[in-house]
Amino acid sequence: MTTRILLLNLLKTLAYSLVLTFIFGMAFFLIRTHGQDTGHAVPVILVGDLSLNLILFIMAIPSLFLTSPDLYRQTTRRLLLYFGGTAVFIVAALTRSNQLSSTIFYELAAVSFLLVQLFHYRALIKRYPVK
Repeated sequence: MTTRILLLNLLKTLAYSLVLTFIFGMAFFLIRTHGQDTGHAVPVILVGDLSLNLILFIMAIPSLFLTSPDLYRQTTRRLLLYFGGTAVFIVAALTRSNQLSSTIFYELAAVSFLLVQLFHYRALIKRYPVK
């Protein structure tokens, strides 16, 4: 496995997560405002999605260390490197956020990133089984 494959995996995770987070964010906004005018909210939600997903992307960069065969073979370290940043973000958002709506929005971004990350992790393990 190469750094290129892992980086491509991470970039795909970012792209798919952006779309998912936008869908979840818009659904949350529409539920919260009972379908009122959304024209002003779309740019704000897009910028928020982009910001949160970039933070999650940066926190997932340690997964690039999985090019080392020693780290890849050890299940615990592999899981920590691949999902550790997202897990830390989820815990931080739950413990540090002041407003409930902010916490929900952060968690929607983190959960969508984690779902896409899980999908790509499963594909990675199938493609490159542990030897």
